[in-house]
Amino acid sequence: MMSFLGRGDCSSKVGMVVVLGAAALCLHASPAPCVNESLQAYESLGAAGCSIGGLVVNDFVFGPFGLSVPVSAQNIDVTIVTTKSSAELIVSSDSLQIQSGFANYALAYNVVSPVNMLGFDVKIEKSIAVPPSETVVNPVVCIGATYTLNNPPSPVLPNCAATNFGLTVFDDGINPSLEKSIGFNDGARSLGVFDSIHLGIGSSQLSSFSNTISVAPGIPGIPEPGSVYLLLGAILVVGVHRVVLKHRTRRHPARAQ
Repeated sequence: MMSFLGRGDCSSKVGMVVVLGAAALCLHASPAPCVNESLQAYESLGAAGCSIGGLVVNDFVFGPFGLSVPVSAQNIDVTIVTTKSSAELIVSSDSLQIQSGFANYALAYNVVSPVNMLGFDVKIEKSIAVPPSETVVNPVVCIGATYTLNNPPSPVLPNCAATNFGLTVFDDGINPSLEKSIGFNDGARSLGVFDSIHLGIGSSQLSSFSNTISVAPGIPGIPEPGSVYLLLGAILVVGVHRVVLKHRTRRHPARAQ
């Protein structure tokens, strides 16, 4: 049986290897895509992190501070929602609740982007607060840099040479302020996010909250799911086609014309 590539056609074989090798390198050029998983799974990614389109999120750390009752990151879910110009991380759990006293937790992570990030938004998606109790999420974001994070997170905010700001949202059961956002005038290629979470001083539950990062419009920082793999597939098909055509031209010059 005749082989697909002639025995002496080393250049075609090498071409095929080069194409396949290039595709393999491209597939490993960035972290695996982020998926809906437990916060514990995100913590286990460490510095490698995962990608939301062009964004890379990594170094997730979660924990209580003070005398707060520990909550396992296994019982907290992270859901990813994307548009063409934003990436949203929704954090949800039935375990962030108390009946009396108070509790404090912190979630920290870093974001790196190949394109300018233009803004940050925090929103309490669902909570219950019986006055005078309240639920509070207070993000402090390091613009243009990333945090060196402690595990568990320290109640003392990590050092950051870049601009810090706080965006406090709360549900007090009377006059809640559930969403706030800020824009980055000069854009940012990296962010350190430190979400400080407070429950108390009575019956309260924070079921879910979200962090949303917006990117420059018109720049494909967050492509549609699977588009990167489709592009690599197209490159591979074109490469294989060229190798086959070159091989046929050498074997049957008259047919190729």
